[in-house]
Amino acid sequence: MSAIKESFGSGGGGLAVADRDGVSLAIAMRDMADDLAALNAALGLGATDPVWLTAEAVAAHAWAGTARGVILAVEGTTATSAGPKALQQSGTPSAGEVTVSYALGVPSLLFNATDAVTVASVLFMPFDVDAQWLTGETVTSHVWTGPGRGIVVSVEGTTGTSAGVKELQRSATPSAGDVRLQYTAGVPTLTFNTADAITVAAILFIPFATREVAWLDAETVTTNVWTADGKGDIVAVEGVTGSSVGIKTVQESASPSAGEVTLSFAAGVPTLTFEATDAITVADILFLPFRPDVTLLTTKG
Repeated sequence: MSAIKESFGSGGGGLAVADRDGVSLAIAMRDMADDLAALNAALGLGATDPVWLTAEAVAAHAWAGTARGVILAVEGTTATSAGPKALQQSGTPSAGEVTVSYALGVPSLLFNATDAVTVASVLFMPFDVDAQWLTGETVTSHVWTGPGRGIVVSVEGTTGTSAGVKELQRSATPSAGDVRLQYTAGVPTLTFNTADAITVAAILFIPFATREVAWLDAETVTTNVWTADGKGDIVAVEGVTGSSVGIKTVQESASPSAGEVTLSFAAGVPTLTFEATDAITVADILFLPFRPDVTLLTTKG
């Protein structure tokens, strides 16, 4: 690591630093710094803050990412049918949906042809850890449990009475078209609506070794606005007290419509702005906190 000078440790007013096998303190410290940098990358601790990529050009209904990471939300901004799009895994998206695929961790989007999206906003979170569609996942008695610690971003029922994209929510009894998402020690569990009768699902999953996601219960919303107390990302939002409660669609536009919530970031800290007539005063928020980077602090001079 070039930030540590080769002469580091050479002073010290008479202190004698013994070499071992010809390795000086400076070289040893540089090696430690390189090891910590590698650990940062391996754990994703140095990941870039999530960001809305705005005014992204969509050519022939397709958009391709340029870096490894995960798509969290998509909004068509110039289109025959603009607005938030539901993430799904099937090859041909229906109206109002967008197919998300990954190649070596780099995402691509395919929009529905009749939606005619030519410009989009994409909520993107860069990661060194691959996001993956777990396809052909067996759902037993309406329940699926994750293979390990990680985050569920999107769920699609592929075999069932009512297949298709499911909305993530926290309520104990999911409604038709919804799926309850819970975490135990960082491992996700999905509970599908009984009448939907889902037996096989596709699940967009980000595995983690060191992070946990959590539902923030009964969060106070003041004058339609909620701000997190630290850096992180928002996965799902459910209004629990208000004129119009239930799941809210995350989007990027400055003015959310009824049933939507605008997500913005300042220095990596997320803020949610609810639609005024929904009058949400309390919400449950599925939040992924980011841990601080590991940094080697050295003494200059």
